[in-house]
Amino acid sequence: MPRKPLGHQRKPEILQAFARCIGRFGIAGTSLDAVAQEAGMRRSILRHFVGNREQLVEETTEMIVDEAGRQLEQLLATIPVWANSGRVAEALVSTSQPEEPWAVFDILVNESGTMPRVARQVSRSLERMTGVLADWLRGWSGQSSESTAVLLIALRRQVVCRWRLGDRSSHVELRAANKLLANLKPVAAEIPADRPPAEMEVETEIGVND
Repeated sequence: MPRKPLGHQRKPEILQAFARCIGRFGIAGTSLDAVAQEAGMRRSILRHFVGNREQLVEETTEMIVDEAGRQLEQLLATIPVWANSGRVAEALVSTSQPEEPWAVFDILVNESGTMPRVARQVSRSLERMTGVLADWLRGWSGQSSESTAVLLIALRRQVVCRWRLGDRSSHVELRAANKLLANLKPVAAEIPADRPPAEMEVETEIGVND
C-alpha cells in the first residue's frame, strides 16, 4: 500500500494549530510565526503546505464550520436519549467543550467583517446548522420551527461566551431554551423553568452543567 504524502498529515495539524491560536489571540493577533510554533515546525515548512495567511484563514474557517456542523448533527443523533429523560433543552444548549470549535466559530463571526470570503463561509454554515436543527425540531414537534432553531443556536453561542468569560453557569439559557421548546411541544418531564435540576451539578457526556 503506497504511503500517504506528508502533506496529508501536516495540513490538518497546521489548521488545528491555527484554530488554537485564533482561540487564544483572535485572527488579527495570530501570526504565521505563532502558528508555526504551535504546530512545532519552521515557518518555511508551514508556508510550503498552506501558502499565504489569507489561504490559511479560509481553510481553517472551512474546517471549523464543518466541525461545528458535525457536532450539531452528532448532538441531534443522541437527543432521543435526552428526550426520554425530559432534558432536550439541556442537550441543545449546554456544551462540554465550548472552546473547540464553537468559541473559534464565534471569533470568526466577530472578525469576519474585513474578510468577505470568511463571512460567506460562516453565513452559509449558520444557515446549514439552522436548517438541520429546524428539520429535527419539526420532526419532533410537527410544527414549523425555524425561528426556534435560530434562537437555540444563539443561546448555545451565548453559553460559549459565558465560558470564555469564566462563567460556567447556563441556567438562564436553559430556562430560555425550555420556554422555546414548550411553545413547540410541551414535555412534562422537561427541566423546571424556575430552577436548575440537581443533575446539572455534574458533568455529563454531552454538556457540563455546573
